[in-house]
Amino acid sequence: MANVDNPHGLAVIRRRGGGPLETQVMRKLVGFGTAIFKNDVVMQKAGDATYGAVVEPGLTTPGTTQPSGVALHWDAASHAADIWVFTDWDVVMEAQDNNDTDGFTQANKGLNGNIECSAGNATTKLSGHELDESTFNTATRDVHLIDLFKDPNNAYGSWARVEVVFCQHRMAPGALSVGV
Repeated sequence: MANVDNPHGLAVIRRRGGGPLETQVMRKLVGFGTAIFKNDVVMQKAGDATYGAVVEPGLTTPGTTQPSGVALHWDAASHAADIWVFTDWDVVMEAQDNNDTDGFTQANKGLNGNIECSAGNATTKLSGHELDESTFNTATRDVHLIDLFKDPNNAYGSWARVEVVFCQHRMAPGALSVGV
């Protein structure tokens, strides 16, 4: 069975170290004109004296921006809201590759890749973020490609679903506070 092109962001599936998943409430300000979708990678843009951490979807510069986590739910553009975010630095996530060339192959296991932060689906409210296959190599990137996601309907090749972990994360031990 061929894989289906169905972007859905980075779905958190477990922690590498086991145990419960950590979440934190972050604020999306009304002045931000883009929606946040479920499974969007989000980054902290600034602090706010009233609300604390302010979050926006996507990454300013793929490969160098430290994410703050993954959004648990959708919220409309230009709307102030509290956003629940998986903030664990050691989560394992599942995401599909964007099929720039030949899809995720066995040779890609153990490499790194960037996240392509496309707009989400207005009907399903799911993220459009995908793994940018054209960036799969050993350089510093957003995520480390662990293996093919175990599912009988998933195979190597075009639009494969892949288990990944963040290469750098704002909450990781020893992380630098970049862009805050």
